Amino acid sequence: MATLKDIAALAGVSPSTVSRVLQEDATLSVTEQTRERIRQAAQELGYVKPQRKNIQKNVSNESRKYCVGIAQMAVQETPEEWYCMVLKNAVEQACFARNLETVPLFLAEGLSAKEIGRELQGIIAIGVFPEHVIQQLRTYTENIVFLGDGPDDSKYYSVVPHHTLAIELALNHLFANGHRKIAFIGSKNKKEAALFEMQMFAFLHAMSCKGEVGSIVEYGGSQEEVKSSLKDMCERIQPTALLLGAGVSAGAVVYTLREMGISIPEDMSVVACSMTRQQDCYGIPLTAVQIMRQEMAEAALFWLEQMWAGDQYPKKALVPSKLEDRGSVRSLLS
Repeated sequence: MATLKDIAALAGVSPSTVSRVLQEDATLSVTEQTRERIRQAAQELGYVKPQRKNIQKNVSNESRKYCVGIAQMAVQETPEEWYCMVLKNAVEQACFARNLETVPLFLAEGLSAKEIGRELQGIIAIGVFPEHVIQQLRTYTENIVFLGDGPDDSKYYSVVPHHTLAIELALNHLFANGHRKIAFIGSKNKKEAALFEMQMFAFLHAMSCKGEVGSIVEYGGSQEEVKSSLKDMCERIQPTALLLGAGVSAGAVVYTLREMGISIPEDMSVVACSMTRQQDCYGIPLTAVQIMRQEMAEAALFWLEQMWAGDQYPKKALVPSKLEDRGSVRSLLS
């Protein structure tokens, strides 16, 4: 489950402030805006108050029959880490609602599977895993669901966001506001290569169907690469709108545009794809296609339940996203 520290990091306050706000401490001297930001962060992370959690745990311990491992690869502080964390919280919340116990499985390159002292009836694996790590997971149980693109659709169950639909939703919103010169920014990260290609082709196809030619910009890892790519894009393409693909750091793009003297949305409209939460970048709220993390968690548990019932034929679920208009797209219509 989400912790006070997680909420504090998201809301930009101290854990003690989070604790007092969630306990509705009227003596705490903070603005109502800060209180609301903390409440929203707690809601987004699926935070459950300890007293409620303990009461339900005491009632349901005897009825729990299954234990689910939640597997993640150890990653650095990146957009991928945040993505995995919010999905993990969603899975924990869904398991808690079903009286399922959970065990965290944090894995790293070169390390063997650890003895956890529990028999697992299923694993939900969040993110991308090397083949040798997948084989380690199989030493715990064969009932594995990948939350994210699975390594082999013919062997494993998986639940993924509908990334091509996300592109369509974003483009429809931009076209409805009169934009035609649109650039898609995708990540060059090796882990995002397959997703980049999928979204890139979806973008080019959708633009072609609308009678327009889309432009592709590859997003680099360092701040200098980001700045170089965006500067070249603005000089060469001169788009009116940017579509940020999955894996792209919205914060890095917004920061670079600000450094270049480009204002959002006055000079450039921006829509982010595949966000796991509402995104404010340097005080600028971004219109974004939101990943439905709780629905993905529910779908992953549904696949586990199907396996427990005897289903052995792997299946893949595509979970639709939704667009949230937060004002980062300027209308070009007169």
